[in-house]
Amino acid sequence: MARRKKTLQEQISAEANEIRREIAHWCYMREYGCSDPSWPDGVNMNLTRNHVIYGKRRLEELCAEAGVDLPEEYYLPIPPEVSKWYMADMTGDRAEKLMRLHPFLTSRKPEKLSRAGGDVLKRVTNKYRNQKVVTPHGTFDSRREYRRYQELLLLQRAGKISELRRQVKYELLPSQRLNGKCVERPLYYIADFVYTQDGETVVEDVKGYRDPASAGYAKYVIKRKLMLYRYGIRVREV
Repeated sequence: MARRKKTLQEQISAEANEIRREIAHWCYMREYGCSDPSWPDGVNMNLTRNHVIYGKRRLEELCAEAGVDLPEEYYLPIPPEVSKWYMADMTGDRAEKLMRLHPFLTSRKPEKLSRAGGDVLKRVTNKYRNQKVVTPHGTFDSRREYRRYQELLLLQRAGKISELRRQVKYELLPSQRLNGKCVERPLYYIADFVYTQDGETVVEDVKGYRDPASAGYAKYVIKRKLMLYRYGIRVREV
C-alpha cells in the first residue's frame, strides 16, 4: 500500500521540528561530544549546522508555496561554524585514537549558541514595531518585507519578472551649493525592490503600519511624488 503524501503543512511542521532537534544535538555535542569513531566532534557539529541551514531553506520554499508565515523555528539562531578539530572530551579511548589520526585536536570550547554571530537570524524591534530580520539574503526591515522578497524570488524563477534588485537608490534632488559651498545634501529615495515586468520597470515599497499623521509617512509621500515627477515611476505599495 502506497504511503500517503504529506500535506504542505505537515512538511512544514516536520522541517520545523527537525531544526529544533538539530540545534539541540549541536548544543549537546558542544558539551559532551559524540561517538563518531573516525572524526572529531567539530566535524560533526559543522555537519549538524549545515542541516539547520538546509532546513531553513526548505522552510522558505514550503511556506512560500503554502502562502503561510514562516514558523518560529525559522528564526532560531544558526549554530556557529566551529573548528573541525574540536573535541569536547580529550580523555578516553576515542580521543586517544582520534589524536593518532588527527594530531591537531583541540578542547577549546566553541562560542555558545546564544552569543553566536555570523549569519544568525536575529530580530530587532524598531520604533514602528517592525522586526528587522537578518538572513542569509541580507537584512530586511520587517518580516513582511522578507516575505515579499521570497515571493519575488519565486516569480523570477518562474520567469514572470526579471532583474530583481533590493535597496535601489534614486536621486530625487541633487546637492545644493551656495558660494561654492554645499548647503544642502542630495535627497534620495531607496526602493525596497526594483524589477522588470512585461518590459517595464516596477518599483515597490513594502508598507506595513501606516500613520498618515507621522512625519516619517509625510516624508515618504513627498519622495513618492518626486519619483513620479522625476523618473515617471509610480511607486507600487504592497
